[in-house]
Amino acid sequence: MGTEADLAAPDRGAPCGIRFDGRLRWHWWGPERDGWGDRIAACGGRVLGWDSEEECLAGAARAGWEYDEDQAGDRSVLVSDLGPAQDWLAGRRTWLEVDAGLNLWNWAGDVSRSTGGAWNPRGRSVDRCYDKLVAANVPYVFHLDSYRPQWTAHQLTALRRVLGEAVHVVRAGYGDLPRRARQKNSSSRR
Repeated sequence: MGTEADLAAPDRGAPCGIRFDGRLRWHWWGPERDGWGDRIAACGGRVLGWDSEEECLAGAARAGWEYDEDQAGDRSVLVSDLGPAQDWLAGRRTWLEVDAGLNLWNWAGDVSRSTGGAWNPRGRSVDRCYDKLVAANVPYVFHLDSYRPQWTAHQLTALRRVLGEAVHVVRAGYGDLPRRARQKNSSSRR
């Protein structure tokens, strides 16, 4: 891990539970100061994680991070399960659960931003896939009552590629990659 000087966290935040690779971890999570994106507490290029919400809150209190009631939100949705998206990527599911897909994509972006990475997949097909995931999860953003995405073969290929990269980004941010894979990741063009 890094030094205390390497520690970075949102000024205001709340515990966020993420189920990934079959394990539930709790993270201190909140908005960026400029309001553009979210950040996870990190140190030395790795996100910080705790085994319980209580341990996360205690760690935040020791660090002097401010608890944000607004960020805590609805207690029933505090845990995001990324497992269904991982299962789809591994071929254990025939369809992608759109909430897990969007959560994996967004979480990887937060992990990358919080650990000094630059992962930000872009491109016409990729952007269209992201828009479809958002529309399926929050249709009112697109002035719809509901939305069920229909994927082209090209979009499914792009979606698998991006979500596969997202899994890699999260594992790297958690420090869960073998040394050789970390070295390869650090030299990629992202």
